Amino acid sequence: MVRREDENWLERLHRGLVPFRARDTTTGNRLINARAETVAVKPSFRNAFRKRRGLILANGFYEWAGPKGRKRSVLITLPGPELTASEHDENPNGGARALPASPNLSGHRIPGSRPRTQTRRFPMTDNVVIALSCGTDNPNRSARAFHLATIAHKEGKNVTVFLLDEGVYLGKKGLADNLKAATGDVADDLIAYLQAHEVPILVCTPCAKARRITEEDLIDGARMGTAVELIHLSCEAAVISL
Repeated sequence: MVRREDENWLERLHRGLVPFRARDTTTGNRLINARAETVAVKPSFRNAFRKRRGLILANGFYEWAGPKGRKRSVLITLPGPELTASEHDENPNGGARALPASPNLSGHRIPGSRPRTQTRRFPMTDNVVIALSCGTDNPNRSARAFHLATIAHKEGKNVTVFLLDEGVYLGKKGLADNLKAATGDVADDLIAYLQAHEVPILVCTPCAKARRITEEDLIDGARMGTAVELIHLSCEAAVISL
């Protein structure tokens, strides 16, 4: 669904974003996912993001699952109709390009001079998992993870912090000292709050082992955790990944 002359239209568009400067549509085969944290600044997406947004009517989406070499597509759905955000661009060598709409509805105008907002309700949960995969190399994201965990706890949520990959270094004694974000948040102070309120801090066992971090190296209140624990926690919680 796109805006044309102050009206909503359903149009059949090409999968993948083809920027205005592209000579043909093959560029769209690579530009199929925009990251929320960079879509407004990346040259390939920023103009379309600012000026040409749209909605995709869909009843689900596909993800790949399974071991390497034997992955298969899995359809993920939610009850009821689904609206997905999109962006598109105008290309003189191939017309408008974005994700596809239904061919049976293509070219139909949606009545009403203004876009309509559909409010969807999702199951609420009091469980929050903060998954952190970066460490001292990214003080902003690292401090932000503990900041969000602190806020969630103060809001009455059941919080678990799970450290994996480079994030396991923050579970080691002394390594989070003086780690400070540009916003002024100090990781060590935030961790102290979580420790004082007995918020679980789990450290990925194989990630820690690969970096020669042992149980004895961990900060107070932290313990080793497994991928199985992370999966089980995530199935019953809102997950914030940094």
